[in-house]
Amino acid sequence: MISHDTPARLVDLPGCYNLRDTGGYQAHGGTTRWRTLLRSASPFLFPEEGMHALHEMGVHAMIDLRRPSEAEGESYHAALREGVRYHALPLFDDHAYQVVDVPANDLDQLYQLILEHCGPQFSRVLHTIAAEEGPLLVHCAIGKDRTGLVVALTLGAIGVDAQTISDDYALSFEQLQPLFEQFRSNERARGGDMERLERFLASRRETMLEVLAYLEQHHGGIEGYLATHGVDSTVIERLRAKLVTA
Repeated sequence: MISHDTPARLVDLPGCYNLRDTGGYQAHGGTTRWRTLLRSASPFLFPEEGMHALHEMGVHAMIDLRRPSEAEGESYHAALREGVRYHALPLFDDHAYQVVDVPANDLDQLYQLILEHCGPQFSRVLHTIAAEEGPLLVHCAIGKDRTGLVVALTLGAIGVDAQTISDDYALSFEQLQPLFEQFRSNERARGGDMERLERFLASRRETMLEVLAYLEQHHGGIEGYLATHGVDSTVIERLRAKLVTA
């Protein structure tokens, strides 16, 4: 289990939502390293000095999971000027978005659809995490769903247990409340489906536990799922060497 009051877990950076460290979790052979794998909402929401602050924390690479259309008009120059390598690795494009997101009635269904349609993309992301030598940040739009699945697969691959993975996932809801209030206001203004919105804003630990159980039942667990999509034992060993300290 994780400690919710660990000061280093939640990283306070003005303008950056849901910035968290995945260090300090029990894994195979030790615990996950601090300041090695971070997760957040899009860092391009905050001012340029935020990118400098990330670099000062040691972040040398960034993986962007968003669709190209979500990143239109954004500048990555600040990241590049700070020497932060930028990897655009969308889990799905706009066409696939219509396949996985639109039909979903709840997060369980959405996550299962993403896992079944985006295996090669998850593989590419985990290969990139394993290949990067320095600390890195993984993000999507709000750092909850796509980022949550990538982090869950990564932590599971290095031996972090399901309860801890699910507790980590659940931290997003509280961290995103300022942003969610904007979403709620916008949805009310257009007369949208507030009940459906709340289902998709949630990040219940039970949801992630159900996703992990789904992987266990249908793919032989996280390692089985990853192996099917080209993340073999060599890549997992590189992930462990990078992310786990004795």
